[in-house]
Amino acid sequence: MRQQAAIQSPQRAGGSSSAHSRGGAAAARLALRRPFAPGPSRRDNVLDVRAELTATVWKVVAEVGTAVAAGDDLLILESMKMEIPVTAPESGTLAEMHVAEGDSVAEGDVLAVVATS
Repeated sequence: MRQQAAIQSPQRAGGSSSAHSRGGAAAARLALRRPFAPGPSRRDNVLDVRAELTATVWKVVAEVGTAVAAGDDLLILESMKMEIPVTAPESGTLAEMHVAEGDSVAEGDVLAVVATS
């Protein structure tokens, strides 16, 4: 009975009538989110391609030494039954591949290095 009263009149039951409140558990979940996922990091004329989430390397697509264009698939990660392509951030040459198929990676790990000109 008290639950029904709270549903019909949240203010009488001590609740809030604000539907856009961000308190409690929702605020805690938002506070735990990172402001952005790690992206490629530049040093000299190379870009480190980093994992944006914890996953398993499902397939390595590109070979070291090959030319890649911005947006080309370098490898494919698998996380929670989803395939996530990891692409070249800029055109260049795939200088290093730090992972192999079946490897586990964590958010922020360097997966590959693309040399730019």
